Amino acid sequence: MGPFDGEWTLPVLQVPAHLTAEETLEAIFSETLSVDVTQYEFFDTLYLNDKTGDRLVGNIFTCNDWSGEIQFDKARYSDAGWVTPGDEPREIQLNESIRAWINGAIMDSCEDMGTRAHSVDSMIREMATSRSALLDAFNDLPVHVRYESESAENLSPVQKLICLADQEYYLLSQFTKLLSGSEAIWRPFNENQWRDMRDFSEVVGTRENDLSVLNTLADIRNKVETLLSDHEETISTVWAVGMTGIPINLFDLLGEFILSEKKIATSFKIFNSQSELTQHTTSEHNRKG
Repeated sequence: MGPFDGEWTLPVLQVPAHLTAEETLEAIFSETLSVDVTQYEFFDTLYLNDKTGDRLVGNIFTCNDWSGEIQFDKARYSDAGWVTPGDEPREIQLNESIRAWINGAIMDSCEDMGTRAHSVDSMIREMATSRSALLDAFNDLPVHVRYESESAENLSPVQKLICLADQEYYLLSQFTKLLSGSEAIWRPFNENQWRDMRDFSEVVGTRENDLSVLNTLADIRNKVETLLSDHEETISTVWAVGMTGIPINLFDLLGEFILSEKKIATSFKIFNSQSELTQHTTSEHNRKG
């Protein structure tokens, strides 16, 4: 029993007299979603009408970072679930104040679509900048170093590019399915499974040389950019559902891929510096000898 008895709502908790709104928010995350929130900010004020006609005031916050895996406490919320914005089932009895607020937030988002932080053009430019930095870092590596691994567990620079090409091809395949509506679940690229599938015994500079790998990267990137351009008007509104049940936007998935590409570029620079240091030390030793 409560003010919203029989209705669906967003996760809410009444602010006790001895707690602030922020402290109550942290309690919602820990008790409702089983995570510890580390970054959040006030977003909006929501006025709700309960079933008796009384008016309640709620504070809405956006969370930018947390620790732990998000999941509902099934003992307390046996019928809880995730929905993407605007796709809540009409047959459920969602509190009308919350439904109106969600619809208004979506309209604001649509009106601002032209100035969204990640437009297709800006995303393609960001992808181009990241790729250019990656290729510069790779080309700075001496040819023999490109096929060397730091350890048995690590991939060589060329193998990392092969992995990246396969990862982007997987991204292209999944985006195609998500945009067509034939798939709604986002399944992340699994590098461990990829390693088991790939045979690198012949990757020694003959079968898959530098040029063929770079050409493969360029070909896949062209296809990704074409897909983004073809769906310029709709891609920012398409959401997938992650394996944990959390909705995720396709632009966010692209952002994650760009971040992984930047990390690879950084690893090339570090590997190159270590190689130069080793070569200098060996030369110095030989000179003294």
